[in-house]
Amino acid sequence: MIAPYFLPRRRVGSLRPFRFAIHLRKYGWEPVILTLASPGERFSAIEKKLISDIRIIEIDPPFDRTTEKPVSKEPKPEKTGNDLAGQISAFIDRHTPVDTWIYLFMLRYLSILRTSKKVNPDLIWSTGDPWSGLWLGNKLSGDLDKPLITDFRDPWTLSRLNLRERSHFSLSIDRNTERKILENSEKVIFTSKIAVSEYREKLGLEQEKTGVIYNSYCRNLITNNPAEEVTMNFRDDKLNLLFLGEFRRLSPAEPVIQLLNDLKRMRPGLDQKLCIHSFGRLTQNDREMIKTSGLEDHFVVHSKVLPEQIYSVMQAADLLLLTTSSKRSNIIPAKLWDYLSSNRPILSITPNGEIEEIINKVSGGVHFYPNENREAAEFMIQCLESFGSDKPLIDVDPAKREISRRSFESEQTTAQLASCFDEVIADGH
Repeated sequence: MIAPYFLPRRRVGSLRPFRFAIHLRKYGWEPVILTLASPGERFSAIEKKLISDIRIIEIDPPFDRTTEKPVSKEPKPEKTGNDLAGQISAFIDRHTPVDTWIYLFMLRYLSILRTSKKVNPDLIWSTGDPWSGLWLGNKLSGDLDKPLITDFRDPWTLSRLNLRERSHFSLSIDRNTERKILENSEKVIFTSKIAVSEYREKLGLEQEKTGVIYNSYCRNLITNNPAEEVTMNFRDDKLNLLFLGEFRRLSPAEPVIQLLNDLKRMRPGLDQKLCIHSFGRLTQNDREMIKTSGLEDHFVVHSKVLPEQIYSVMQAADLLLLTTSSKRSNIIPAKLWDYLSSNRPILSITPNGEIEEIINKVSGGVHFYPNENREAAEFMIQCLESFGSDKPLIDVDPAKREISRRSFESEQTTAQLASCFDEVIADGH
């Protein structure tokens, strides 16, 4: 399993391969993880127990700009035009095909190949982004003559919002690289149905080679141990709307800022009962929008928490916010699945109708598209008017929710992945 980002690295995407790995033995597969080392980062006690008997092969990077550093609530200092090192780094990043991790994988490839021959895997599963993980999986697959299964957590060249600024040169090579990887893969797994449809339509990917395995929530990381819980100190006189993550370019605060502006216009003063909580730092653009709208008192930023603390954080909130960029209509934010592990209602302001289907299936909350500003504001008015009474914010059927969300547990999604592995091996590989 080639997963450049894997716990204890606290990066988006590191939990997906982790949640597969801890269950695969139940379905007859022995996972061996190839990942980037994360010096200075540690497994939590629960994570360490879950991963204790799984072999992890680490590649030590000479330097690493992607590992988590202690997070301050203060904004990051803005870069200036005289930041020569930053300009050089941005230039290299912009003109590097795939991503800059590819330099490390190329440099260490012979060592990686020798180690992989010793493992002698039955098949290779690789996940991206970083897309260099797919590149590495494809190269090892050819050199070892082993079947390849690729896992696209997000669309790559069909993304409507690039993770980084790209030059025409690097983007052109990316398209060619992606096509070769798709051609060489026995199976290509996506995390949304819309992404599958787009890859079939625009890149001619054969239907029989594709599949959808959603992200999931991990019941194993939910604990009732008070020592693992974290106190959020939410105000009882406020309706606490929780965004379980860091507002960023891919998931900006703009939708909820727009919601608050509409709320102020439609029902002046009622907005004072609403407080939005997030983790990490606000982006410069979000800070400016919040300040321009006079909403500084509505946003509270917290330090990040460990995965096993997430459940107690969600339970302390009144409403869970799911939002992403309006350009990302072919993705499903990973935090949706964490939300489903709680009994708190979800407010989704996202462009993907598949999210609405999932939320309705699990009786989990309400969904609005980014252009449904008035409807979302009217819903929030109802919530704020009923807040503090015995009336629930959203009518949720607990029994229906518990039964329907079981299919989104990590053990169930791992069963789907193992079935895919079995199918590939049964085909003669």
